[in-house]
Amino acid sequence: MSALPDNQGPAGFAELFLGVWLRSGTGEQTPATRTLKTMAPAVPPPVWGKSPVAVDELVAVRTVPAGNGSWTVTVAADMPDTVGEQGNEAAGLRYFTVPVTLTDQRGTKTDGWSFTAGAPSEVAGPTVAQLPDSTFTTSVTERSLADSVSGFLTAYLGTAGGAERYLAPGTVLPPLPPAIYLTVQTQQILADRPARDHKPSPDGARLQVRADVVATDAAGRRWPLTYALTLTARAGRWEIAALDSSLTAPKTAS
Repeated sequence: MSALPDNQGPAGFAELFLGVWLRSGTGEQTPATRTLKTMAPAVPPPVWGKSPVAVDELVAVRTVPAGNGSWTVTVAADMPDTVGEQGNEAAGLRYFTVPVTLTDQRGTKTDGWSFTAGAPSEVAGPTVAQLPDSTFTTSVTERSLADSVSGFLTAYLGTAGGAERYLAPGTVLPPLPPAIYLTVQTQQILADRPARDHKPSPDGARLQVRADVVATDAAGRRWPLTYALTLTARAGRWEIAALDSSLTAPKTAS
């Protein structure tokens, strides 16, 4: 079998199929039931009776090759209406495996790729893993460092503008849409090691910090956000060198 084109894959088909299958349980002939027969002719629809389920979101979380052009795809389904009487909110998050098979029908009347899904199976969801111990353990007390971090995040999140003035030379960050938040309050700044409280750091010194902020938008909604930043010292001030994607600081020279 030739390789599957890069813009196609079993995960998306499994998400689509499970959504159609969940919508087809009304007991009536609907677009969902007709689509189900097209996507998986041998798969029976569920029967919801007077209690149809609502699905807020479907996300494929794992795809495992099963050989011979087949995969087993695990799809998470956010179904808040199915929360049990115990009130366990996590019960509304359900997991299903969907077997998906691909057939290369190029050169036939169909002339293309053909996916087929088998009946879904409900399975247990993944366990919640603990995050590794954070390397950010030192509270930032140096005023210039705290001012640089707070000033940058306030500007970057749209309440003040001018985030560029906090960036180290050569650092470019894509801007956020303007004026997302009206206020930004810094709750805590932690560093991966102690900074110099009373002496200016030498030019080129690097430091990783994690900043916890609460940003408030125009509707009064409060958003708790966390940013990991790399800063460098230059001419007696700290400048933002990188907006990091991890909350675990890499090892750097001081």
